Amino acid sequence: MSSLQPVRGTHDILPEDMRRHRRVAETARVLAENYGYLEMATPIFEFTEVFRRPLGETSDIVSKEMYSFADRGGDEITLRPEATAAVARAVLSHGLTQQLPCKFFSHGPMFRYDRPQKGRLRQFHQVNIELIGVAEPLGDVEVIALGAWLSRTRPTCRPRPSGRRCISRPSGRTAAAL
Repeated sequence: MSSLQPVRGTHDILPEDMRRHRRVAETARVLAENYGYLEMATPIFEFTEVFRRPLGETSDIVSKEMYSFADRGGDEITLRPEATAAVARAVLSHGLTQQLPCKFFSHGPMFRYDRPQKGRLRQFHQVNIELIGVAEPLGDVEVIALGAWLSRTRPTCRPRPSGRRCISRPSGRTAAAL
């Protein structure tokens, strides 16, 4: 049994690391709630089209990095490579565009086939903030401020804004509120 190892590019999260992992997620959750974001969760896998359509056929994620397969029923399924497309799918499929702006927080594992190297894993955990329906730069400021607060609170966190937009409508937040 001692020769059994996790799949290359993945790792076990043992108790000490799990405590740290949980603290990061909980800190992000509290911070997001303070900014009025609601927690949501999407499935760990989706129909491949959910990611192919917004990311584009020629993007590296779609053409090289997605874990996609046909399930027993013949449907093309993909393990979640990022959260934005799945959140947008949930907003659209549940008719939430009638309640814009939408502010959602989520976290969980993501999967990308990549050459494993230092700092890049095939399974990684991500905190996700989605502000949908705000066209003004102030929405970007709010999301960046959240990332900055989290990275100051948890220095091991590295904010990486995606810069994608889904739907537009003003939020009414002011810079002073940030």
